[in-house]
Formats: sequence, structure tokens, C-alpha cells
Amino acid sequence: MKKSLVSLIIALFFTQAILAQDIAVNGATVAPTPALVNGTVTLNFNFINQSTIPVTITAEPTRVTVNLQKMIPITDGGGAVPVTGTFATYFTWAYDAQSATLIGTQNQTIPGSTFEDPSGGSIIFQAIVTEASAQNAGATGHGINVNIVPGSNIVGNSTTNDAVSVYGYTNGVLPVAFGSVEAAFVGSQLKVDWQTLSEKNNKEFSVNASHNGTDFHQIATVATQATDGNSDAELKYSFSTSWKELAKLSGFSLLTASVLVLLMAMLYPAARKKIYLTTPLLAIVIAVVLFSCRKKDSVDTSETPTLYIRIGQTDIDGTVRYSKVVTVVKK
Repeated sequence: MKKSLVSLIIALFFTQAILAQDIAVNGATVAPTPALVNGTVTLNFNFINQSTIPVTITAEPTRVTVNLQKMIPITDGGGAVPVTGTFATYFTWAYDAQSATLIGTQNQTIPGSTFEDPSGGSIIFQAIVTEASAQNAGATGHGINVNIVPGSNIVGNSTTNDAVSVYGYTNGVLPVAFGSVEAAFVGSQLKVDWQTLSEKNNKEFSVNASHNGTDFHQIATVATQATDGNSDAELKYSFSTSWKELAKLSGFSLLTASVLVLLMAMLYPAARKKIYLTTPLLAIVIAVVLFSCRKKDSVDTSETPTLYIRIGQTDIDGTVRYSKVVTVVKK
């Protein structure tokens, strides 16, 4: 009888061990550190199903709660928080402003891990730092505390690794807190929309475009809506132009410019020596090269080009700062 009881206890123990699940969060980071008040930080953490048992969806699915401290998440034009990362799509994300909490609700089965292939991945979003944080402040700094609320189908989940925190500190203040920045080709128009969460001593904005994401050129200026350049309210801005006209503004390529410089260098000695027969000939050559290069290097406006946009912000004292760079999408 005793042997049977012992065997039953051992069997129950191993059954529970096999059925036990272990979903966890770890690896939280905040960057940059130090940050700037009104500046953007990127927050990253990992969600992992460390057991072999998949996490299916039930009436009470698993949730991830991300409590934000001294920060607010950056939203898109529709008010949603863009969350990226290799495991972000396993959850539907919503922000509760009252509790300052980003909540991810499981929306599909989370696969179980194998010995060779742990199941999990990164979850990433961006936020604006709203208050100063002292160095070495720890939990009183700006950052996040991430917790897991296991669903009703979770059996024996470990509670030792279902929470993770990260905090940073600040070193300075930006005069403008940028919210979302979006750019799209809509029909024949390039449309750029951005928002500010607060402004201080702001003069104006500039819209900057680039074909490679590195070399930017100003294409427009937009006056601030803030009275005397100061506002604590959310303000929305918009700019649009014909993208085909914008593409033509790119003008000649570097090759064309180089050829023109070379030909002008050839033309200069001839002009100084008053070799009038040579001068018209070189002028004709320049015109031919100019036409052929422009034809070759001109922008094909039959299709939308690859384009990058950033918003410049100019202080009343003339200091210029820039938003994040976004890729123009086609709608």
C-alpha cells in the first residue's frame, strides 16, 4: 500500500513538472541613456515561452502589462502605439493613459520551445521622456516595469521571472517634444504629418527630404502654431506638395555636375586666349552633354521614388534640431 502511494505521489510530481509552463520576460533596455526631456527613447524587452507547451488562447488570454514611468508612448496618426520586434505580433497592443500602461493581449497561439529552438523574441516601442531623471536614481528614473498576467490556460507557471524593469536618467531638455511623424505618397501628392506634444521657444519647422536617408535637403518651412513659440498642448501639423515636382527639384546628378565642371575648366583657358572658334564648339559640347546627362539622370516620375523625410525644428535663437527619419510609404 505504501509503495503504491509513493508511486502515485512520484507520478503526480512528474506529471505536474511536465505540464508546468514557464512564460517569462527579460532583457529590458532603454536607449539612449542619458536621454533628454522631450526626447525619444527606444524600449526593448523579450517575451519567452520557456516550456515545451504552447500557450493557446482561451476566454482569459495571457497579457503583458508595461507600466511607463515619466514617459508617454509615441502613437501613430490614429492614436495607436506602433509596437515592433520579432514577438510583437503575438499580442494586440493598447495604451491606457489613466494608468500609464501599455497592454498586450495575446491574439494567437504562442509556440512551445524545443531544446534547439527556444520560443520567444523581442518587443520594441518608442516613448517621449516627460520628466527629468537623476543619474543612479534606479526605480525613480524614467523607464518601464513589465509584468505577465498568465491566461486561464496556464498551468503551474513559474513566478520567478515574469517581471522585469529598466530605468534611465536625463541630461538636458529639448525645446520640442515630437510625437508621431508620418509621410506618404497619396495619389500625386507627398503628404507629411507630424505632431508635437509640447513646444518651448519654437520658431518654425522645416520639412527635409532625402533619397538615401543620409543627405537631406530642405523642401519647405512651416510656422509654429504655438503662441509665442510655447505650448503644453498637442499640436498637429501637415504639409503636402506634388511629389513629381519634388522629384524634379533633385536636378542634375553628381555625374552631370562633374562633367560640367570639367568642361568649364576646358572652356576657361580658351575664353582667356580669345579662341572664339573653340569657345562655341565647347559650348555646343556642354549643351549636348547637359541634355544627355539630364535625360539619363532625370528622375522617373512614372513611379514613386524611395524617399526619406525628417522634420527640422528651429528655436527662436536659431538652433536647429531634427525628428526621427521616416520612410515615405505609398497609400
